[in-house]
Amino acid sequence: MQNRYQFTTDMKKILVLSMLVSSVMICSCQRQESAAQQQLGQRKVELDAREEALAERKTVLDGREKALDERQSALDQREKALAQKEKAAVTNPTDVQGQTSGPAQMQPERDRITQQ
Repeated sequence: MQNRYQFTTDMKKILVLSMLVSSVMICSCQRQESAAQQQLGQRKVELDAREEALAERKTVLDGREKALDERQSALDQREKALAQKEKAAVTNPTDVQGQTSGPAQMQPERDRITQQ
């Protein structure tokens, strides 16, 4: 009888011990999962921040590109205007001579520019 009682007690101990070990293993797995989820969340936040910074840099670069395009367009217009003036000067040299001032007219103009 005592043998039987001892066997039942041993079985209960083994059962409790196996349940305890199983519980500990489950808890440790859950802790690892929560740590992995936390790390994944942190990486996602970092990735979102990088994407946002990249989008801002792209916006700035797009603005610079637009400004450069505008400057290039203005430069092209100035070159065309200068080419037209040179072409007009070559075709009408008499107009250029009529526009030039004599030394007497240049002196008051120089004084005015100097005063400014």
